[in-house]
Amino acid sequence: MNLFFPKKHYDKNYRRHVFALLKPFLREESFTDEERQSNYGVSEKDFTFTDSIEDADLAILTMSWLYYKITDQIEKAIAFIKEVNQLNKPVLVALPSDFGLKIPKDLNVIVVREQGYKSKLAQNHFCAPVFVEDPLINIINRLILYLE
Repeated sequence: MNLFFPKKHYDKNYRRHVFALLKPFLREESFTDEERQSNYGVSEKDFTFTDSIEDADLAILTMSWLYYKITDQIEKAIAFIKEVNQLNKPVLVALPSDFGLKIPKDLNVIVVREQGYKSKLAQNHFCAPVFVEDPLINIINRLILYLE
């Protein structure tokens, strides 16, 4: 599956709002795949990214919907989604935490959110666990082994 995301949307000052799947791949150039695997539990071999929307099977909105809201760039996000939708392709959109932000219903998006009651979610909303391994768990496990 070929994935596309607009790299120009990336804002390093708001890194916590990057779509979780993209974080391991939006790193400095010197960041190696071995470091990616160690820090995030994923490899560059696990995903195929394309620089062309036309060649993509799926697009990802680079930053969370909350980011576009707090930086007053909702129209920028909507324009990207509409561009992708014109090619009959959906867009993955992150909706962090339990913020009740509305995403226009006329957009073809798949909303990935951290929380929500299944019975109350729209059909295109999915609750998902974190995409990458939590490094804190590794640190705690090493601490436990050290203390034993």
